[in-house]
Amino acid sequence: MSDTLKEYANIIELLNIAGEIDGRKKIQKIVYILKSLGANFVENFYFHYYGPYSDTLTIELEELKMMNIIEEEKNDSGLFPKYRYKLKKEIDIQHNLDKYRDLIEKLNNQKSRFLELVSTIIYFEHEGYPKDKIVNKIKIVKSDKNYTDEEIDSAFDFLKVIHDEYGFDVKRIK
Repeated sequence: MSDTLKEYANIIELLNIAGEIDGRKKIQKIVYILKSLGANFVENFYFHYYGPYSDTLTIELEELKMMNIIEEEKNDSGLFPKYRYKLKKEIDIQHNLDKYRDLIEKLNNQKSRFLELVSTIIYFEHEGYPKDKIVNKIKIVKSDKNYTDEEIDSAFDFLKVIHDEYGFDVKRIK
């Protein structure tokens, strides 16, 4: 991998493992969740309308697109445009994310709505809130999403599965 691409290495490797990722929101949430589990992503995140968001990641994806490394397919057939990301060409990768390979596939198979909920839970956990307060905060800040108690329980269960099956603990990140 060239020196120019080293700062993008984990994004390139993520797309190499995933094959393709449907949606800007989904790639944001996958990177945030992986970073919270200890993957070496350098992007900083803050809380935004759709949960944790990184301006830096958005810029990096745009730069990779401009360098002709990744392809961003736009689909205008719905109410809002949807985007799909994938690598345009084979690139030597550094294998920094090998231990996350199965988890990346599992995350990529989830809907963006669910990953938004999971990443929001992680964000509030990092802020030090206990589970009951997190549930209350979700019902307030995500009231327009109408998450059901079952969806919220499922997201907490998903985090437990990540811990139990993959041995990863959520780390405090920014």
